[in-house]
Order: sequence, then C-alpha cells, then structure tokens
Amino acid sequence: TSLLVAALLGFAFGSVLVPLRSVLTTASTLGFVFGVVQIVQGGMLYAFFFLEFDMSSILSGWSAPGVSTFVPILTFTVLVGLNTDYDVFLVSGIRKVRAQGYSNEDAIIMGLRKNGGVITTAGLIMALAFSGLLFSSTLAIQQVAMVVVLAVLFDTFVVRTILMPAIMAILGDWNWWPMLMPPVTEERVVNSPSPDDVQPTKASQEGRFTRAKLPASCV
Repeated sequence: TSLLVAALLGFAFGSVLVPLRSVLTTASTLGFVFGVVQIVQGGMLYAFFFLEFDMSSILSGWSAPGVSTFVPILTFTVLVGLNTDYDVFLVSGIRKVRAQGYSNEDAIIMGLRKNGGVITTAGLIMALAFSGLLFSSTLAIQQVAMVVVLAVLFDTFVVRTILMPAIMAILGDWNWWPMLMPPVTEERVVNSPSPDDVQPTKASQEGRFTRAKLPASCV
C-alpha cells in the first residue's frame, strides 16, 4: 500500500522526495497512535479511558484486554488514505505558490495560511464523527474509534502543522526534485491585508462616483 501511494504521489507531483516525505509523516502518525493504543490497552489507562473504574479493579489489578487483530487491519487503510488526502491538499497549495515565483519558505507559510484552516476543520469534524463510537459496548469498535480519533488529531495539529512544514523548509527546492521550479521573483509582504480583509469605502458602498471636471476650454 505504501509503495502504491508513493508511486501515485511521485507521478502526480513529478517529484521523488514528496512521496518519500509523505510516507515518512504517515508512518510517524501510525507509529504514534498504535503505540498509544497499545499502552492504553495494557493497564490503568484502559480502565480510566473507558470509564471502568471501580473498587474491584483496584483490588484485583488492572485488566489488560489487548488490541483486537481487527483494529490495525481496518484502521491502517483508512488512516493511510486520510493522511495522504490531507498531504496532497496541502502540498498542492504550497507548490502552486512556489510556481508563482515565491521562495520555498514563503510558499510554505502562504500555503499553510490558505489551506491550514480547512485541514484543521476537516480533522476536527472527522474526530468528532468517530468519537461517538468510543461509547460502544464492543471493545473492537471502541479501539477503532480511539485509533482514528487520536490519529486524526495528531496528524492535524502536529504532523501537518509542525513536522511537515519543518521537513519541507529543510529540504528547500529539493522538495520538487527532479522538477525545476522557477527562480524567486516575488516576495511575501508581511502583515499585508488580503483582498478579503480590505473594507470598501463609504462612497463605494453607496455607489457614488466622482466625475472629473473638464477644463474650461473643453466646455
């Protein structure tokens, strides 16, 4: 699956390092969430997270139900597709800005500014949608929901916000190798208002326009 995803990303972006970086960031998300689930299912955190705290568990010790074999098989495919989708959406915006002549650092900042809010909103919606399954009576469904919720939140607020921009900033124009980007001809203006932030003047709101006066010789 990872090789197929990497091949498709390489074909789409014409780059070698974009798919490699995407596989690396996706693997970091999967490693984090599967590690957390294994820890949670192994002791006290399991009893606390699933609201099974009682005196009998204190006296007899915390139960360790383990992770169902169904959970990683199902969630792996879902998370790879979801993380790759977020990655393609963000990298496409960054490459578009870089192709307009901005530097790699400016392209990353402007791409995050434009698409970061959409990705964050989508991640929160996905996490809220799956969080209801945490209250299921079936252990496997609880674990699936936990994996998806943690993975989406980690990928949204850590990987796409910190890890991915940092790696792309370090690589610079090597991100797009072997494709060549145009030379830097534009410069990002710091704290400049976007077109949506510009407030219309009173005259434009009322539809009034000032007509230029003609010289006396033309009248």
